[in-house]
Order: sequence, then C-alpha cells, then structure tokens
Amino acid sequence: MKKRLTNLLVIPLIIFLFGGNVVRAESTDYVYKQLAEKTLQVTYSYTTNATGKEEGEFEDTLEYDGKTWKLEGITYEELEKIPVKTEKQVSTTVLSGPAASPESADFEPEIVRDGVIYQLDESSIISTGETRIQEVTSRETYESENDIPQERTVTSRNVLTGQDENVLCTLENVSEGGDRWEDSYIDITVHEYNADTFEWNGYTLGRDAVENLLYGYEQQILSSVGLSTADARIEGIYWTTDEYAENGTVYRDARADIQVLRNTYIAEYSGQIETRLYQADYTGVETEETGDFNYEMNATAVYSLQESNTALYVAIGLGMAVIILLIILILYTLSKKEKEKTSSELK
Repeated sequence: MKKRLTNLLVIPLIIFLFGGNVVRAESTDYVYKQLAEKTLQVTYSYTTNATGKEEGEFEDTLEYDGKTWKLEGITYEELEKIPVKTEKQVSTTVLSGPAASPESADFEPEIVRDGVIYQLDESSIISTGETRIQEVTSRETYESENDIPQERTVTSRNVLTGQDENVLCTLENVSEGGDRWEDSYIDITVHEYNADTFEWNGYTLGRDAVENLLYGYEQQILSSVGLSTADARIEGIYWTTDEYAENGTVYRDARADIQVLRNTYIAEYSGQIETRLYQADYTGVETEETGDFNYEMNATAVYSLQESNTALYVAIGLGMAVIILLIILILYTLSKKEKEKTSSELK
C-alpha cells in the first residue's frame, strides 16, 4: 500500500515539471517581425470571398527565436476589394475593303471592339461572293497594221484599292488614225571642211553654200535619205561641232531637224479589273464582372515576451520532493514502530 502511494505522488511531480502548452513557430504562411525587445508581430495574408471573414490560426503561446511569446490580441485589415470576373470566348466577323486576292485584303492582325481585343484567324478569310468590275480601255497608235499585237498589258489604277495593277487587254478594233507629223532629224558631216569646193550627191558646191548650211538645197537633203517635200519638211539646220581633224582630214558636223508625215493606225484594247470583298473571323476573350468580390486581408497578431519561470518551477519541484520524502520517512517510521510493537506482543 505504501509503495503504490509513493508512485502516485511522484507522477504529478513529473507532469508539473515537463508539461505545458508551447507551440513552435514554423509555418511559412506567416510573417514574423519583432517590433521591439518584448513585442513580436505575426502577420497572415489571405484572400476571402466575404468581407471581415477571420482566418488564420494563432496559438496562445508560441516559441520564436528561442523565446516564449504570449498572444495579446489579433486585428484584421481589409487591403483590397477585388471584383470577381468571368471570361468567355467571343468572336466577330469583319469585312475587308476591295481586294484583288485574300493575301491583299486589308485585315489588321488585331482589332479592339468595346474594350475587347480580337485576334485575326487567318484561316477564316473567305470571299463574300461579291465582285466589283472596273472596265479598262487603251488606245495605242501604230505606223503599220503588221505591228499591232492581239493582246497588250496595260497598267491601270484600281479606283477601289488605289493600287496600280497590270491588266491583260485584248484587241477590240483597229482604225486609221490619219496622217501626223513626226519629229526627226538628219545628221550631216562635211569632209575636208577647209576646201574651196565640195562634191555632194552629184552637185558641186562652193564654200559659201557649205557655210550657209546648204541653204536652198532642202529638197536634195531630204532626197538623200529617201524623203521628198511631199512627206517631209526641214525645220532648221545648224552646226553641232566646230571643225576638227582626224587622220589629216578636217571635218565639221551639222544637223537638220525635220518633220516626217506618217500614216497611223489606232488600236483599241479592253480589259477588266476584278475586285472582290472578303470577310474574316476574329476571336477574343470578354471579361464580365459577376457582382461578387474577393477581399485581400491581413490578420495581425501581437505577442509579448513571456518571462522564463524555470527557476520557480525547479523550486516548487524541489519543495514537493522534500515533502514526499518526509511523507515516506513518516510512513517508514510508523511502519517500523508497528513491527516492533507486534514483535513485542508475540514475546
């Protein structure tokens, strides 16, 4: 009986010396900041869908930096009110301006409508089926019917796109264009310019005739190149060089500006510029507010430094140990006396 009593007294002593409610600060979700020697601040940041909702677990007592701290109070702060938004895929169709081909259609890679940014889906570009025709005509003048081609490429401005295009046109009609005067010239070179007389096309000319640039010999000048006064005329004759020597011979050059009467033919060509309209799809993401909100919150706990009670606990433990020893000693003495009394009565 005495042995069991002794054990029961020792167990509460052990629990008193080593028990307690101390939690170590090891969570990475909390920010610890020592404000002063005896003040510790612990902050927990979180997002909630209800204003004022309290979150975060703060122990009444915790161990930090080798010291014990006691919770003094917790405050909650709303940092930001954030609207809850939803996203959905949206699309829109855009018509191009007139274009000759899908590649030349004027689609922007990105457009903005009602605040939504749309991206072009290049694979969606198709013709609307609408074609606009621009007639192209051309009139060309030729000196011989044999020179007139059946087709001719004409450069024409597309009035819808503003771009120049090469259009293949076909011959539609040929008509006589009548006679016209065409500018030309005849080059004349005088050999042995320093001579007194000159032989030219069966004519003997004096130096004065040469110096006067063959004045009065216009018909002979034209006939020297196969022309006549019926189909050509001289507009003027002038020197083009000073006298110069080559291989011992003195030369001087002149030129006769002439007009030649030409027979002409008018060739008429026609073609078309086909301009199409195209459409393309654009896709984007539209954001809408739901009317709900999320709240960025801070929970801040303040702890004060807990002074160490180790010496007090040791003193109490020692006092209780002494008391227990005294109790054991008393019980032992009473037991001894009881045995002596029993022994004496037996005798």
